[in-house]
Amino acid sequence: LEDIGLSWDCFESEWNRLFCEMKAFIAKTGNGIIPAVAVKGLDKSVCHWASLQRLMYRKGTLSEKREKLLRQAGFEMSHVCDRWDDRLKRVLCSVREGGKEWWKTVKDGEMLRAWIVRQRSQANKGQLGQDRSERLSKEGLLGELDLGYRMRARKKRALVVDAPKKMKARGVSGDVRQSLV
Repeated sequence: LEDIGLSWDCFESEWNRLFCEMKAFIAKTGNGIIPAVAVKGLDKSVCHWASLQRLMYRKGTLSEKREKLLRQAGFEMSHVCDRWDDRLKRVLCSVREGGKEWWKTVKDGEMLRAWIVRQRSQANKGQLGQDRSERLSKEGLLGELDLGYRMRARKKRALVVDAPKKMKARGVSGDVRQSLV
């Protein structure tokens, strides 16, 4: 079968097919970061496959042979972690250079500000990894940095005051309404 171009292992041939598509995309764009969602010129099956390769790499289940092939092709193994680090560096530089309203002074400043807000929220909920929480805390980004958001005082609705009005609208007698006040 191999002499006529057929593979005994259909999973191996599918991996090779997707690998070739990925290599073609990298050669065309010069970018080894394969997105998680389909983009022009790249099929969604390749995106899914690339995500699986990264997952297997992080878990330590990607074979050495495949890891070597992927690296030689220019595939970016850990671009998600790199992106987090990149955003953190960009925020720190922006804060140092931009002063109090740093997000207004840099390109993508609003996006970076929103990113920090998400990181704080995840850290407060215990959903951000301990190492990342510690890095943000060490840099003073978990509470000391002013992000320009003002906490709005919630209006407390006085149910006792509102209840008689609603009851009147529903036709409940005045005696019952007065007993609620």
